[in-house]
Amino acid sequence: ERLQAVRRLSEEHAEAQRSAAARLAAEEHARFRAAAVSFAIEELAQPVLAMPPPPPPPPPPETLGELLSSLRLSELAPTFAEAGVVSLPQLAALTLDEIAEIDLEARVEITPHAERLLAAARELPVVSLVAAAMSRTAPPQSVGRRESAAPPSAFPFLAAAEPMMGMGMVGEPWSGMAERSDTPPSLSSERLVPSSDERS
Repeated sequence: ERLQAVRRLSEEHAEAQRSAAARLAAEEHARFRAAAVSFAIEELAQPVLAMPPPPPPPPPPETLGELLSSLRLSELAPTFAEAGVVSLPQLAALTLDEIAEIDLEARVEITPHAERLLAAARELPVVSLVAAAMSRTAPPQSVGRRESAAPPSAFPFLAAAEPMMGMGMVGEPWSGMAERSDTPPSLSSERLVPSSDERS
């Protein structure tokens, strides 16, 4: 009986040692896995942390020249020169506060950024502020128009944009050019030149 008791105690002690060893091995394995995961995260994060921060968004345009650049309408510059209304550098001197009075119901295709930029100006009436500002930069000249009711030099900025209509950029084709059936109806412009009642 004593031998059996000693053998039983020896087996229990060996089992306890095996359990403790297994527990220590499991804890060591867990620590190793945690260290490996932490090291992998640090290694993967190094390229991301080394990257420079993204550049800040560009400021909103403050002059007509910057606005034309944001609208990707820089090809209008030769049209201004050919029409002899005013040069693009002189137009660039006008601020958005001055051009905000332009009748924005003219169907001009603009980017969403410019749409938000000039959203408040859509509610403003047509006044002579822009016409007066442009008349100071260059003498008004007569260019071809689709509406004979308006004086030729009322809005030289809008008049200079008319030659581009045949390219499908602004509104519908101007007089003297073939009608384009593929012009989107949303870009139709019936009010590129305000009437006498609107200017008054």
